[in-house]
Amino acid sequence: MVIIQARMSSTRLPGKVLELINGQPILGILAERCASAVGEEQVIIATSAENSDKPIVEFANSRGLQYCCGSLDNVYERFTKTIMEFKLDNFVRVCADSPFLDPELISTAILKFNEYDVDLVTNIFPRSYPKGQSVEVIRAKTFLNRSFCLLDGFSSEHVTQTFYQNSHRFDILNFSGLDVKRQELTTWAVDTSEDLSALREWAKSNPEGPRPFGIASYSLYSASGVHA
Repeated sequence: MVIIQARMSSTRLPGKVLELINGQPILGILAERCASAVGEEQVIIATSAENSDKPIVEFANSRGLQYCCGSLDNVYERFTKTIMEFKLDNFVRVCADSPFLDPELISTAILKFNEYDVDLVTNIFPRSYPKGQSVEVIRAKTFLNRSFCLLDGFSSEHVTQTFYQNSHRFDILNFSGLDVKRQELTTWAVDTSEDLSALREWAKSNPEGPRPFGIASYSLYSASGVHA
């Protein structure tokens, strides 16, 4: 399952996930790209139960997309609820502000997660792809373990930073990009109104989205101390 983390109450650009690019909501563009990798029935929107996020629920219903409503501020609780409600053994985490996420990165991350016995597959350890092209596949059992919340650096908002700040405790596979200096845009995420304007302008002549970013290498970090 791909879980898209979405809310309307962004500090810098409120409501950005339903802003339009080429006439389509950002969340809709991302959901379609995720669905092209895993199938629409494998896409879940994780939002909050607050009134502010009712537009996201209405959008999901209008598109026939699955969703789960949890805590607004405690994102870890929101993901926990989603994992439990859908009985997930593992999941892909992506953020709703990344409309042009490369589906091939999702497919590759899932493939490698199934190939290796790891807690996390990621492409941001270290980051070698631009913002808006981040993918994480996470073992639900590890994420839900009570000890996970007790580790240094745990944040209920930034739910995966625990893996990176305690990497010696987990088995992590990172993959790096081939072309890390793509010149089309400096970011593929929508954090500000300037980002949104840049993506809108770029998308006018690139309705298919960016070219695949490619993969250069894989690095396996083991909790046993072995680095392959």
